[in-house]
Amino acid sequence: MIVNERICYFDVAKGILILFLVMSHFGIALNHAGIDAENSFFLPWYYPQPLYIVFFMQCFFIISGFFSKFDLDARLFFKKLVKQLLIPWVFFEIVRVSFGASQGEFQNLFPAKEYSTLWFLNALLFAKLICWLINQSTKSKHIMLIVTFIFLLIGVILNQYSIGDNILYYKHGLMSSFFVAVGYFLKHKSNLYESLLKYSGILFVIIIAGRFLHYYNLPVQDATIDVTLSNVYVFILTSLSGSFGFLFLCKKIANNRFLEYFGRNSLIIYGLHMLPYVIIMGLARQWIGLSTQTHAIIFMIGTYFVELVAMILVIELLNIKYLRILVGKF
Repeated sequence: MIVNERICYFDVAKGILILFLVMSHFGIALNHAGIDAENSFFLPWYYPQPLYIVFFMQCFFIISGFFSKFDLDARLFFKKLVKQLLIPWVFFEIVRVSFGASQGEFQNLFPAKEYSTLWFLNALLFAKLICWLINQSTKSKHIMLIVTFIFLLIGVILNQYSIGDNILYYKHGLMSSFFVAVGYFLKHKSNLYESLLKYSGILFVIIIAGRFLHYYNLPVQDATIDVTLSNVYVFILTSLSGSFGFLFLCKKIANNRFLEYFGRNSLIIYGLHMLPYVIIMGLARQWIGLSTQTHAIIFMIGTYFVELVAMILVIELLNIKYLRILVGKF
């Protein structure tokens, strides 16, 4: 599979995934804005979440694996790692810390607590480093899959039995290395990849249907890890089948300028979406009462779309020539 040229449907996929991510952080933003996220009026926003939260972050890791180059020498590999992940991480953390330090001045607007959603960048850095080290030891992509699968199990065990602190989300990194390795492996297995795209969605539909029919919770990995040894196989099946079924649909879409725009700028949205979202909610709650379901629907939809407009402004700002450096675009 050739991945040197930009493949539009991957940008479409990242665009939809990042829109899912902003949707999934609705409740977190509410809490930081001092609004009760458990308000029953907000339930319609949460209903679709089981359809995507069980795979969407793992899909990001798989896509990253597709476009990773683990055969680079140490100098080039770490140069790319610093540029693509470390520099943006430092910038996003500066924004986060500055926001947290200034909250006292804006308590009337949003009595928010300190926030962070940057676990993904930490995990991706660890995952890429793991895959690169394995590739330096053996060029066998099968061995990389096996070793990272073992690391996934180790991450689950460390989390399940609370063994040590999850410093810089390294446990997430251990688990996520498997999905990065899956993407890297399938980049070189076009026929297998196409078959997975075509048929995986069927398995995902069966799993999701079972979830709604029998009311059981599916394991999820986000900022927390809700995966144990007893359900890790469900986690892997759901993550893989959901990701490939989703990519199949994105391939059918093929091109969409709106989604591709968000996909190409998904890193900026990921790192900076929470701050404007909280501010927008803080302002909106002063203008829109939440005493009825109608008002709540207006609030949910309105704040989400205003958030997307705000992120477009942020994206355009950070794509200015010299500011691009802050997000690793140089």
